[in-house]
Amino acid sequence: MTKFYTTFSLRALLLWVLTGAVLQSTAQTITGTPLTGAMPVTLSVAELNKKANAIVRQNVVKIREELSTKRTRQPQVSPDALQTASFPKGSSSPVIAQQNTQAIHSNFAALQTYETSGVVVTPPDCMGDVGPTQICVASNNRLKWYSKPTVCDAPLTTSTTSGALALSGAAFSIYIEDFFASVSNGSEVTDPHVQYDRLSQRWFIVAINTATASNRIMIAVSNGPTITDLTSFSFYQFAHDQGAATGSSDQGTVL
Repeated sequence: MTKFYTTFSLRALLLWVLTGAVLQSTAQTITGTPLTGAMPVTLSVAELNKKANAIVRQNVVKIREELSTKRTRQPQVSPDALQTASFPKGSSSPVIAQQNTQAIHSNFAALQTYETSGVVVTPPDCMGDVGPTQICVASNNRLKWYSKPTVCDAPLTTSTTSGALALSGAAFSIYIEDFFASVSNGSEVTDPHVQYDRLSQRWFIVAINTATASNRIMIAVSNGPTITDLTSFSFYQFAHDQGAATGSSDQGTVL
């Protein structure tokens, strides 16, 4: 009996050593290239508004072409496939029973072209997220933070007709190029991504500049969960191809 336990212990120890070696080897194979970036630029919301108000823009309409891939191989249909949209053929009963959906509390127009500081970018690449007290909406034109109503509050609504006025009363509203001006290196800003992180209680906004090569991925991090004039954002940037082959990053994000 003692010999059995000794043999088993040795086998378990050998397995543990081999497993550790494999994991260590695997970890080493996926190690990236560490880089030391520039120190962040920190600006308060009040400072961002002051800088934005000092800029005068001309009316410009920009159409940004999206990347597309031409399909070279069309999907094939099996000759044995039934030529019907449902099975059994001719059945009138739905396969999945319909359920009542949750009622929509708020429905509002957040961004409109008339408030884009004279610059209209198509397509807008709409994006947004919800924090504990606010809603953030973003596009290729503008960033906005609105107060978030509770289920007991009056809903946020606007007209549903085309061209309806955007909801007023935003806690913070800024043209996206003014927001990232400190790290965009003078290039246009596009492709925003927004996320509220519940663990750190901070807002993260990621976008790219449009340099033709070695363009930047830019990250803005708030210092708290609620955006006011006293809130500050720290702006970071790095070239996506630092230490790698040159090129351009489209839809760059780290969220």
